[in-house]
Amino acid sequence: MPAKTHHSLRERASFALRRPDLLWRIARSTCAREIYLDEVAPYLTGSPVILEAGAFDGTDTVNFTERWPDATIYTFEPVPELFAEVERRTSHLAQVRRYPMALSDRTGPATFHIVGNPDDESSPGRDFSSLLPLDEVFAPQMAISQSIKVQAITIADWAHGENVDRIDFMWLDMQGMELPTLKAAGPVLATTRAIHMGVHRVEFFAGCALYDEIVSSMRSLGFHPAIDRVTLKFGNILFVR
Repeated sequence: MPAKTHHSLRERASFALRRPDLLWRIARSTCAREIYLDEVAPYLTGSPVILEAGAFDGTDTVNFTERWPDATIYTFEPVPELFAEVERRTSHLAQVRRYPMALSDRTGPATFHIVGNPDDESSPGRDFSSLLPLDEVFAPQMAISQSIKVQAITIADWAHGENVDRIDFMWLDMQGMELPTLKAAGPVLATTRAIHMGVHRVEFFAGCALYDEIVSSMRSLGFHPAIDRVTLKFGNILFVR
């Protein structure tokens, strides 16, 4: 496991020289880490089947329906209060199917760690909740407010049970659980064209895979990074087949 070190000014400067594109995005007041749906669209055709893990409050779910009105969307959110908000925002959208559970690398009961207060926008780390516990070294300003029991399921088991034989696009906001979940996705992963996922360079979550391992593993699964917006600590990558 890599040594737990904090980034020095020299490391920050070196990264800035390697990734001037991210600095340019910041200078233009654009979120350096965000990948927009219009950037994803060229990799999808027709009426895509979308799987979303970590729907939070349903904002991205609604955005998918606006960008792809004919899409079929399967969305997962295990926190009961947040799932209720997803239902409120999407109950009128016939193409959205909602699941109050967590995707994972195994099926069964699981412990889900809620960070901060999801209802308070000023709460540190409110969207950092995960099946993995926080690493106290790299996330000292955040705290787990409670741990709850949730139902978890693998993509393979879910797809088999729901007779889903195709997923064109995955949007994974799982705070460290993305790679193990994909490794347990089963045959349906072979149908996937693009995957948007959060990626960390530092171990915010105990035992989570980091940038180099994720990129290497995704290549072995048949995907390469088309858009990489991971900064010194974390960010997002769009992987495409």
